[in-house]
Amino acid sequence: MSLEQQYKSYLKAINAHDWATLPAFYHPTISLNDETISSTELLRRLGNLTAATPQIQFIPELLVFDEAKGIVAAKLRFEGTNAAWTFVEEMVFYQWTDGKLSKIWNQFKPASK
Repeated sequence: MSLEQQYKSYLKAINAHDWATLPAFYHPTISLNDETISSTELLRRLGNLTAATPQIQFIPELLVFDEAKGIVAAKLRFEGTNAAWTFVEEMVFYQWTDGKLSKIWNQFKPASK
């Protein structure tokens, strides 16, 4: 499976809130903005996000894939509801090692509609 196919499958699982499938995408430990966390902790954080914003969807606006280096660069738009519609943008780089997500560097900002 290509890195692009793998990443799009990952986004599909996140958008479906498919907690049973997501662990298959992760190394046991992940570097998140240079902090080492367990894949269980990353799933907990994603779970908290979806609990706070139940209908959240991660919508790719720009994707760049470097198959040779195992890197995905993405501009994502998060849309969902809490008290009102929420729009947030994320700029994120992912490092995939041995077919699994091993590093994430991200930054968030409120999105303009």
